[in-house]
Amino acid sequence: MAETTFDERTTLKQHPNASRWTLELQRILNGEREQSLLNVQSVSSYINKILAESDDPSLARAHFSEALMGLVRAWQPSAHMSKEYFACMLDILGAYTPLEGMPKILSTFKRWGGFPDDLKSSQGYGAEYDINLKALVVLESYFPIGPHENLKEDVRSFSQYLEILFGYLNKSTYSSYVAVRLIELGALTFDDQRIGEIITTDPESLYHLLSIVFSTSQRENVSLNLAAIWSHFEVVDDAIKQAFFEALKIYGATGIELTNGEIQVQLDEQESFILKSTASSSSVIEPVHEDAIGRQSLVKRLDSIPTLLANVDASCRREVSILFEECLLQGSDFVERFKSKVNEAGGELLDRQTRVEIITKQARFRPTLSKKGLVGWVAWKTHKIKVPSKQNMIEELRGRSAGG
Repeated sequence: MAETTFDERTTLKQHPNASRWTLELQRILNGEREQSLLNVQSVSSYINKILAESDDPSLARAHFSEALMGLVRAWQPSAHMSKEYFACMLDILGAYTPLEGMPKILSTFKRWGGFPDDLKSSQGYGAEYDINLKALVVLESYFPIGPHENLKEDVRSFSQYLEILFGYLNKSTYSSYVAVRLIELGALTFDDQRIGEIITTDPESLYHLLSIVFSTSQRENVSLNLAAIWSHFEVVDDAIKQAFFEALKIYGATGIELTNGEIQVQLDEQESFILKSTASSSSVIEPVHEDAIGRQSLVKRLDSIPTLLANVDASCRREVSILFEECLLQGSDFVERFKSKVNEAGGELLDRQTRVEIITKQARFRPTLSKKGLVGWVAWKTHKIKVPSKQNMIEELRGRSAGG
């Protein structure tokens, strides 16, 4: 629908009153300000611009508030209203949160079970919205936090809000958003089975879930919450584990799966811990102390092995030998890591001196690999036997881990 002239808006800025603001709001809802909304990308930006450009912004805001209260109080949601109408109304309610708006949205969810999916649309402003998700986000503005524990049962509107959220928890389009909201409100915990089901259905939900794990309010419980999340992964495929590690990176943390199934999580340079999955599907957290910080440093140093082996300088080869000795001290996990990094050299050979040093060092320790197996592996590298694919090596490591 074509917009009316700017005369109305000019008059509204110069001589604001509740009636003129009611008319302007009604024109917004009826699609008569569509081009202006598309230009500024939100209803609130359009309204705030008029308020800011008014001759008397304070007077204008007072009349706007009065008009908004009356408009929302009189609003009766109907399935005959267009998608654009609902989009604009929800924009207004979310931006200004008039008290009259909350019961209107709650009653719509209760009466319809949500906003209809087949609302008519002119493909105008707001046509791309998911109206139900938009309505849930608007309700969040009314319930940024839950009421005091002693009042939760008495606050009817909050109970209705929780009921709506739980109703959407098993709907994949909304589940991750709803789960985070319920956790924020203290109505759901990370170890709830439904969290695991959500992650299994949609691994990308981990990015949303970890946003609350690393939020200011939950920061002191990061290790406990990550352990609860990890407890869902015992029978989940590796794609979900990888999504978990990638989600950690977004928040400045890193995760490494060790060959024995443990997960080492590094939050920062000072804080690290180990997640151990147990037969009871719970996760045991072991803090990483000073020695584990050294293990983390060794993991990073092992990444340099391919480069060291490609260098003909003797000092580089000696560094490889030193790294192997440190791996022996740390145990079989690190010996396997050492082997894997040598494999990544793509055919680069250990020279005779380095091989002798490695075999000698191995003999000094209680073997983490059989001597025959280690010598065979070194010989395999020496005689340029074809290096197995990266995937085969990963499968081999998984097989060893599963076999204990």
